[in-house]
Amino acid sequence: MNATEMKEFLPEATTKTYTLVETCALAEQQLESRIINKKQVLQHCMYLIENCLYLLWSHLDYYMLRAIPRTKFGLSYAKSVSE
Repeated sequence: MNATEMKEFLPEATTKTYTLVETCALAEQQLESRIINKKQVLQHCMYLIENCLYLLWSHLDYYMLRAIPRTKFGLSYAKSVSE
């Protein structure tokens, strides 16, 4: 990266002029902190998605297996199994 590209990654509050090495170090720190923040955001999103899918699955499990009456040809499933 050249100096102008590195300045894009520096914080806005930096008014001091830095050497090229210092600019590289600051840009690297900023990029690393952005990566860490993005990883945390993705982990939180993944946690939310997993919990939403579990909630959906548990509701489907309940309503499909327990709440919907099982009928077979007009008879309840329990009666037809015992016959």
